[in-house]
Amino acid sequence: MKKLIVILLVCILCFTALGLSACSSTLQRVKVYSEYELTSEGYAFCVTKGETELLNAANELLDELQADGRLDEIIKSFFDGTSTFAYENPVADLPTDKQTYLVVATNAEFPPFEYTSGNKYVGIDIEIAELLADKLGKVLYVYDMSFDAVIQTVQSGIESNIGMAGITVNEDRKKQVDFADEYYQSAQVLVTAQSDITFADCQSVQDILDRLTQQDKNFVVGTQSGTTGYMFANGNEGFGYEGFDNLTTNGYTAGALAVKDLANGKINAVIIDKQPVLMIADTINKQSEGVFQIFYEQFVTLEGYKAVLDGLLSTVEIAVIGLLIGFVIGSVLAVFKLLPNQSWYKSILSGFANIYVAIFRGTPMVVQLLIMHFALFPLLGINISSVMEAALVFGLNSGAYTSEIMRGGIMSVDKGQMEAGRALGLGFTKTMVKIIIPQAVKNVVPTLGNEFISLIKETSVVSFIAVVDLTKAFQNIANSTYEYFVPYIVLALFYFVIVLLIASLIKLVERRLRKSDRR
Repeated sequence: MKKLIVILLVCILCFTALGLSACSSTLQRVKVYSEYELTSEGYAFCVTKGETELLNAANELLDELQADGRLDEIIKSFFDGTSTFAYENPVADLPTDKQTYLVVATNAEFPPFEYTSGNKYVGIDIEIAELLADKLGKVLYVYDMSFDAVIQTVQSGIESNIGMAGITVNEDRKKQVDFADEYYQSAQVLVTAQSDITFADCQSVQDILDRLTQQDKNFVVGTQSGTTGYMFANGNEGFGYEGFDNLTTNGYTAGALAVKDLANGKINAVIIDKQPVLMIADTINKQSEGVFQIFYEQFVTLEGYKAVLDGLLSTVEIAVIGLLIGFVIGSVLAVFKLLPNQSWYKSILSGFANIYVAIFRGTPMVVQLLIMHFALFPLLGINISSVMEAALVFGLNSGAYTSEIMRGGIMSVDKGQMEAGRALGLGFTKTMVKIIIPQAVKNVVPTLGNEFISLIKETSVVSFIAVVDLTKAFQNIANSTYEYFVPYIVLALFYFVIVLLIASLIKLVERRLRKSDRR
């Protein structure tokens, strides 16, 4: 009863806050200086070096689309909002069969080139990607990830051999991947709050550049990390940009987040690609009310709940497999640390266990994910799905923590149990497996339950290696509308309910174990 009351109170508080947010808005309107193009750049698809057949097919398709006018039609339809194209991945998890699937690496937070609508992927690049898949006789799979991971993924060539993400061609990137022909000319532009008059009297690009150089470190410019806008603001020799050392530059995982922070008054300006920001700004400037309706349309009408359910499944799958792997590894490491002192191999195995625990407890989970995904697995030629990669890394990480949990549980078992087992003629290992560890598990069930809860919550970082988990699914909904409050509150409620269910399950197991003890 108390739990139900707590849940109801939390829900009431959350939806009261939502109601207040729907009635009023503190967002500033934003202004795009679209007439002043700070850069000139061309977008192209990137291909793994050596994949000549794929590169030629992409160029042939672009030639065909330009020759019959379809490329202009596709671009125009997304620019004016008349396109009805949408694509849903045929399978939930990343396929490894490259003979059947064309896996396209992208960052689906870059309208109108690639973005999500409910449970589907839409955009200029996505429509061209499907045409390319048809030309190759394959099935398209859209592999969504952060922008700065796209080129790394294509460069490795393990998971995807082609990237379509509004990628600007430059000499540095040509060293990493090959590029197809350019298909769109773009530019970076400046965005400020509409009420900000800092650049109001500027009459040319040079005026804007001069005004930027007059600012100091208190002037904060937002950009999307890894993009041309980020290079332009920070300076990059490969792009030929000197940058602005006098300013503070904040990098965001998505350009929309930078514009949202600008609208919230947290930064002073944004430097971003022209066409995407025109769409983002138009949506944000109209976003003064109706947050419930916006979320309902994405979640229900456009079937965003399907992506959420898939994400929930991935979250639970990673946490459960990670806990099981961690339990096995942790138990073994705990035994290594508790080997009899007279054993000649005691120092070796105990030392290994200590080093293992130090490494995995001493580095962040997200760093371990990045090292495994982008460095170690490609180096070893391991090609498994990103979900299984995440589950394996979570298991390795959990093993370090579980080893200490199990060591404490084993040490809590009466020493007489070990002596009794040895007196019955059982060796150290058999005594541990058949007598000590089963009793230790009973003692550490609550702590193992807490480790499982931690794993569930920590899965929110797996989007760094392009896994669509529960958090990423709600991020996609938010990034589709640039309305973040409602999706993130609902996301928090999802985690809250999951944790309550796990806590209830743990208590049920504890009660069952206590009953067996009394018998």
